Amino acid sequence: MKILKKILLLTILLSFIGCSKNTYVRNIEKGYSKSKEDSTIYVKDSEQWKYTKKKAKYSVYENQHFLVLKEDKKTQEKTLYLALKYRGDEWLYMNGLDLISGETYHMDFMARKLNTAFWRDKSNLVDSIEEYIAFALKPQEIEALKKMIANNHGKIKYYSEVDDRSATTTVTAEEIQNMSKILDLYSK
Repeated sequence: MKILKKILLLTILLSFIGCSKNTYVRNIEKGYSKSKEDSTIYVKDSEQWKYTKKKAKYSVYENQHFLVLKEDKKTQEKTLYLALKYRGDEWLYMNGLDLISGETYHMDFMARKLNTAFWRDKSNLVDSIEEYIAFALKPQEIEALKKMIANNHGKIKYYSEVDDRSATTTVTAEEIQNMSKILDLYSK
């Protein structure tokens, strides 16, 4: 009977983890197809919104940093989201971050986690953890990203909402180029 209970608990836990990961996949990765105008850009259409991102190939073990452009089809209003995946050995429960590139720009997104997050997810893996978040950028945050792109290098330092933990990841040259392409579309 004890073994049956353990198997049941393990099944429930694995189902929860699987659902958690699927939220990220469903919201960010699924449903995109190549744009007819530019095959390097990927687009997801819904009745009201059009989502655009630059596809990049990531290993499961890599951190990710990219932009998603959301456009209202009726009003043509555009919203730019910064999408992040942090992978590490311990939970951060992201509270904010610094964009570091020549100068440092701090983004506190605690209040935005619930009301403007495109998604927020935490997933357990066998050998580490992953945290995902995407949130709408304010004009001054877009300017900080433009400076990072102009410098062609950058780091992101994440801060924890729980304690003094932090972690720093490097934004790759490919990610910076991809962000530049989406920023160009945002500016048009």
